[in-house]
Amino acid sequence: MNNNLFMLMTLIYEHNQLSGYGLNKLIETRGYRSWADIGTTSIYVNLKKLSQLGYIVGMRSEVENSNGISSILYQCTETGVTELKRIIIHALKNAREHDRSFDLALSACYMLDKKLIIESLLTRSLMLENTKLKINNIRVNQANEVSFQGVLLFDRTAELIENEIKYTKKLIDKIEKEMI
Repeated sequence: MNNNLFMLMTLIYEHNQLSGYGLNKLIETRGYRSWADIGTTSIYVNLKKLSQLGYIVGMRSEVENSNGISSILYQCTETGVTELKRIIIHALKNAREHDRSFDLALSACYMLDKKLIIESLLTRSLMLENTKLKINNIRVNQANEVSFQGVLLFDRTAELIENEIKYTKKLIDKIEKEMI
């Protein structure tokens, strides 16, 4: 599931039911458009995809707008909620340092048990540590063959991963202390 579908699912679940118009306004209000790269037309295309996958269901609203048109309100199906939780866990465990799915997973982690969140983040921390080691090993093994620009890229990636490891550890501590 791509991040736009993921985002729409989390918003629909969070609000129990939303129309395409309501989703568009919420995306605008929260500033998601600046990093999600989703326009109004894409919202409706993605709602159709989610509906075809069986993750959401649309029901005509009983309330009509000023033009006498009632909107379609979307709700997550049981299958959709199960898939959404699976995606959240996957992103918490496996998202690399530059992956926006991690941000979405954090915004929706309230759907999961505290213990499961912490276990997933510990898995992510180990994955990041292993990735950092692999990248450092590649750099060391190619020391004489890597250009200066290549060294800059290796260093940047290693630094981003190191910061993400630190952040993940702080996040685990915060969740352990503050999440009910």
